[in-house]
Amino acid sequence: MIFGTGERLLLPFGLHHILVALIRFTEAGGTQEVCGHTVSGALTIFQAQLSCPTTHGFSESATRFLSQGKMPAFLGGLPGAALAMYHCARPENRPKIKGLLISGLIACVVGGTTEPLEFLFLFVAPVLYVIHALLTGLGFTIMAILGVTIGNTDGNIIDFVVFGILHGLSTKWYLVPVVAAIWFAVYYLIFRFAITRFNLKTPGREAEIATSIEKAIAG
Repeated sequence: MIFGTGERLLLPFGLHHILVALIRFTEAGGTQEVCGHTVSGALTIFQAQLSCPTTHGFSESATRFLSQGKMPAFLGGLPGAALAMYHCARPENRPKIKGLLISGLIACVVGGTTEPLEFLFLFVAPVLYVIHALLTGLGFTIMAILGVTIGNTDGNIIDFVVFGILHGLSTKWYLVPVVAAIWFAVYYLIFRFAITRFNLKTPGREAEIATSIEKAIAG
């Protein structure tokens, strides 16, 4: 919870790399013996287990800091937020912001790059970003409690397939879509309520904003 939330809160300042590096590559992320070698750091442990022929399955204490924790927010939550922003835009502006949201959605789900979506609401509704950070942290906790063991770093659909599905049921990959669907609904409801209740100026809420976006996209 603390790691996932902290990473999101530090991201706008570019300081999340410090926290991430500490967990992935130092004793702060754990120390284990793999194939006769002592390795430290959550990502280092995962990669060592991945390449060790005598290791079956991955360490839950290592993967809890890795891709699996991001997946509820990246594959479910932020897409739900994007849909809420689309539905809350003025009807005449929805076609104008569709490309913006879809490109951000693809970057998030396929590439694991969340900033294009996060920055759409970070500056107009910082409280929503804090809620997003807390829910991201909660996603890390839930995945760990459920015993999911999907490693790597991006939290995208590629990690889900390559390090989840392709490694069999032992990774408990089948729980990811369930939790992601719940996160999708939670994000959608929270964002839609907040945007309409407090008249937040997310893309498409005002005619001049949508026009500016259209001009920027057109170049």
